[in-house]
Amino acid sequence: MGCCFSVSQAEVAFVERWGEFNRICEAGLNFKWPISEQVVGSLDTRIQQTWINVDTKSRDNVFVRVSAAAQYRIVDDMRFEAMYRLSNPTEAIRAATVNALRSFVPTLAIDELFLEKDRMAQAVRDALTESMMRNGYQIINVLVVDIAPNNDVKHAMNNINTQERLRIAAMAQADAKKVTEIMAAEADAERKRLQGVGFAMKRQELILGLRGSLVDFTESVPGVDTHEVLNLLLLGQHFDAMIKAGERAEEAGGAEILIPLDPASVKHIKSQLRSGLCERRPGAAARLVRDEADEAGGGSMVGVFSSPYDSDAGEIQRLITDDHAE
Repeated sequence: MGCCFSVSQAEVAFVERWGEFNRICEAGLNFKWPISEQVVGSLDTRIQQTWINVDTKSRDNVFVRVSAAAQYRIVDDMRFEAMYRLSNPTEAIRAATVNALRSFVPTLAIDELFLEKDRMAQAVRDALTESMMRNGYQIINVLVVDIAPNNDVKHAMNNINTQERLRIAAMAQADAKKVTEIMAAEADAERKRLQGVGFAMKRQELILGLRGSLVDFTESVPGVDTHEVLNLLLLGQHFDAMIKAGERAEEAGGAEILIPLDPASVKHIKSQLRSGLCERRPGAAARLVRDEADEAGGGSMVGVFSSPYDSDAGEIQRLITDDHAE
């Protein structure tokens, strides 16, 4: 019933005279007629915020809860509309936000919603601006704060992400293994090629060495049959291979290797050696080969030569005749 009243800072008061709007009073001390005028209400001119939680469904039928915040203020030139057009502006903003979100969210899948938050907020802001501006409220900003699907859906999404990362890791590991195996195969192929080249060179040197030894022996001992000399050389190679095989057996644990042999048949020995040279990789050191008295003269010949499979392969020493040959 007083004639004066005060209005707080950042507020405006509305005065009616005989029940009809009369004026808007700013912050500070104001006066009114005690009987005919009365203050019917006030509005806050600061930026205000209201929270909205909406339960809706995405395009792929996943129920989510969208949390949004709408920031708004009164338009200075439309204070009358803000006071008299809406009885509850907060509920009006909430209803417009819910309507906009439930129209926008079903157009996107659950994964797309997290990528389109800004577009979602802009769609809600446009809808609120259109409906609230004519009622005296300006929408400052709309923020989509959270998109929360069901806990089971969250777990499924995390599981999908985990499996995808495991698949990528497995592919990377398989690619690395593939590269490793290809490089190993290429290295093995190169190794075998070089071994083949080495075998070819070794056999070539063997042939040259045997030929040189055969020539030297026939020149030192005239009248000797070349076939007998070749059989003697091959017999020495056979003994070298036997000794080397025994040494390897001892290194492997003492196993013994027995090779059937008929010493009376040198031709049989030669055929065995030839087949063995083609199938195996024998190695031997230099050996002393002594031939007992031959059937013809009763003398003896001592042959000292190096195996072509030794580190000094290819060099066969000249055969030395015994003094008792004559």
